[in-house]
Amino acid sequence: MIKNKFEQPPEPENKKQEMTDGEVGDKGEMKKIIEEEDYEPLSPEEKAKRKEIYKGLVSNLHEVLKQAGFKKKASTWRRELDNVIQVVNLQRSQYSFSYFLNLGVFIKKLDETNLAPQEYECHYRKRIESIAAKDRTSQEERVKLRQLFDFEDTSVKPEEKIKDIKKMLQEEGLKFFLEFDDTWKQSKKI
Repeated sequence: MIKNKFEQPPEPENKKQEMTDGEVGDKGEMKKIIEEEDYEPLSPEEKAKRKEIYKGLVSNLHEVLKQAGFKKKASTWRRELDNVIQVVNLQRSQYSFSYFLNLGVFIKKLDETNLAPQEYECHYRKRIESIAAKDRTSQEERVKLRQLFDFEDTSVKPEEKIKDIKKMLQEEGLKFFLEFDDTWKQSKKI
């Protein structure tokens, strides 16, 4: 009997049947196989340690941002001015125990309906690393800057990293926002 070349092969009786070379499996199936091979769950001690580091980081950022007039919701802080909303967001990496500190400026005249924009909805966005890297010319300085947000790197104690991130936010992050107190002054840059 000649098979129609467009005919689909029958479903395997056993969904967990092993794939042979050249067969393409379900994406979810492949993801599960990869996760089972590479993934080790965190110990309760490691989970608790990471939670404490996160709380310390958020607490220190909140201290700086609250003094500057920002209001916090989850891991995002916002400060509303006449023409703009300034946004700071602490983003956790999905691949490692690292963080990113994202800064954004939302121009109200461009979207008057959004009263609480997320950082990714802002019209002008930067990571604090790129702002700070502007004054750091050597590759070594830039690597150190990235390591500051990587809490898997244990060459520096987490408390010291948090202290340095707080200082960077005070000295360079808030300075970035000073450029956007008046939207019209910056409209040509955007």
